[in-house]
Amino acid sequence: MSSVLTIDHLDYTVGDNHVLDDVHLHVKAGESAVILGPSGAGKSTLLKAIINLVHPQSGTVRLGVRTVGPSTDESFRPDGQAEPTTIALDRPSKGDVNFLRRNIATVFQSYPMFTHKTVLQNIVEPLRVVHGMSLDRAHRTAIEYLEKFKLGEKAHAYPHELSGGQKQRVSIARALSHNPRVILLDEPTSALDYDLVGDVAAAVHALTEQGIAVVTVTHDPTFASRIADSTFRLADGRLKRTDRRVGSMTGA
Repeated sequence: MSSVLTIDHLDYTVGDNHVLDDVHLHVKAGESAVILGPSGAGKSTLLKAIINLVHPQSGTVRLGVRTVGPSTDESFRPDGQAEPTTIALDRPSKGDVNFLRRNIATVFQSYPMFTHKTVLQNIVEPLRVVHGMSLDRAHRTAIEYLEKFKLGEKAHAYPHELSGGQKQRVSIARALSHNPRVILLDEPTSALDYDLVGDVAAAVHALTEQGIAVVTVTHDPTFASRIADSTFRLADGRLKRTDRRVGSMTGA
């Protein structure tokens, strides 16, 4: 099976700090890839680079048959009429970025939400804007995913009324509601109680069974061992595949 997410020759430097050094990551549809590594190694930065929240100096990101990366060819139009072959990551068009973010859902540790909107609105509005869903369909989809994460009773609450764990669960539910081809999880269990960690692991398995590729950054080797099909370690800017027993990575 070919990779649904392919990253090649990704370099990202800040000043003299080579945060990501010739990073390669290939993830197949239905695969759960886990990235471990020391604090500050650049794991979260890698996820941000994939969806163009930071701009690498070089590298390509391929999603399915489409590639996003350095190019001198300006003849392609990412307008939905034809798939461009390659696009510069350091100067992507709005359409390129939207393409990535429609197909790659991301859950970061900060779990950002609009503070003046309810939990339900925080899920419904992106579904309408990004996917063009009707209000009724977006509402039903949002409620479905909130209930999956035991948050149905919080649908009309505001973010300041939620605990840290509840905010994280809302962020995961919101990401999954977009039915992505790829999902990126940044420390998804960091604010969760033990029993809810199992819910996240079950959600990851359910996603991969649907053919969705999942890339998870975590410091928790026990959680990693529950979900990983493949394991990687990021250190000194280099990403290396390990696939040895995850629990042995005590330094991650």
